[in-house]
Amino acid sequence: MACTARRSDATKYCGGDPMGPPLRIALCTYSATRNTAVLSTAAAERLTDAGHTVERFDMLAGVRGEHPSLQVFDLIGLATPVMLFRPPWVARRFLEQLGPLKPARPAFLILSSAGLPANAAGTLRRLAKEKELYLGWCREVTCADSFIPFRKWFGTRLDRGRPDAASLDAVREFVDEVVADLAAGRRGQVPSRPHSPWHLLFQKAPEDGATRLLGQRWLEETDCTGCGLCAGLCPTGAIRMEEALPRVEEAECLGCCACFNRCPTRAWRLRRFAPRHFYAGPDRDEG
Repeated sequence: MACTARRSDATKYCGGDPMGPPLRIALCTYSATRNTAVLSTAAAERLTDAGHTVERFDMLAGVRGEHPSLQVFDLIGLATPVMLFRPPWVARRFLEQLGPLKPARPAFLILSSAGLPANAAGTLRRLAKEKELYLGWCREVTCADSFIPFRKWFGTRLDRGRPDAASLDAVREFVDEVVADLAAGRRGQVPSRPHSPWHLLFQKAPEDGATRLLGQRWLEETDCTGCGLCAGLCPTGAIRMEEALPRVEEAECLGCCACFNRCPTRAWRLRRFAPRHFYAGPDRDEG
């Protein structure tokens, strides 16, 4: 297994020849609107083309009970968005449920946000370290905002079209750097912003804070096709299919907006926000 740079950490998770065989890499991803999934795919393809073995895991599936064993991997990749200026509930829960790795492992982070990641990277680094997973590299990528209130209140012109070709190139260059650093015994930098005003404001916000901002919802049953996509995307299982229609338990909703954004017919509606403020994803955004 390859070494990292700083001696204090490297002794915990390095061994073998740093110029040895290709790495076996686990890439764990959470993506509510596919922005992060697009970045994760670019990383996986680049690493595979370089001769490494990459296995991809869905964090949401792990949280729901299919938690992967990462013990056999040399390097762990995490790819997640920022939601309301902090790591999403799914990413935090995924790390909390992860069993400690023995020996410890190096890890890298791909973090997508609308441009204000606050201290999300620092929070994930702390949670990962508790599991003997040492985040030594991070690439923050600006993508289109998928939080519906922010799309209405602040606009989306600056982020239109992202992730774009430049975003994908940045991720490819990043994973190249990670592998090169491992071979050379170096580490990158993981941003730490514990004094960010956005971090201080939202770090202790209630989990249903986003739901409160969204306000009242309803389902246009005549528009709903009963596809069940919203139920499959709901991180807490708040949406359940009953008689071929989705029903929501409001008390369990986290306000991630996936049901509104990804519904192919926009059958889910909000009293405060028109469907034109919804975000269908990087390949279906209608602006």
